[in-house]
Amino acid sequence: MDITSLSPTNHTPTTISTHPDFLFSVKSVPNLPVRFSLIEPGVIEPLWKSDIAVNRAGILSVSIPQTVNLDVGKEYVWNLEVVCNPSRPSENWYIRAVITRVPLKPELARKLDEANSEPEKAIILANNGIWYDAIAISYHSRDEAKANSYFQQLLAQIGLL
Repeated sequence: MDITSLSPTNHTPTTISTHPDFLFSVKSVPNLPVRFSLIEPGVIEPLWKSDIAVNRAGILSVSIPQTVNLDVGKEYVWNLEVVCNPSRPSENWYIRAVITRVPLKPELARKLDEANSEPEKAIILANNGIWYDAIAISYHSRDEAKANSYFQQLLAQIGLL
């Protein structure tokens, strides 16, 4: 499959968001169903799951709905699954990673409040190890030249450029 997670693999990326976005690079559109699941370790049922429409190559953004909250200090596992054979899940193709929600420290909150632009917020977040939010902000505001440049730098950090 030509789908890659836009998250680092050398450490557990973090978020300060209760509803983070998860980003993927899609090089070729699978002609198969794609499903995203967010799992709380030790809990049988996923916290949230959804079938995802993958209609084009490029960046795919999966947003957690407002009805699902990530708790501070908890580690969660997410899966992006391409359903190759519905009757044999072992034949499905998976990307799996971990995310931890961390508290928003007062000093970081102050810096974010003082930021003059979304790209500046992304840089502050990345410098503080808040990967998921940094890349999501960079992606969603990439029409600004500075944000697009920073988005490309973040992709290079995880070996995608």
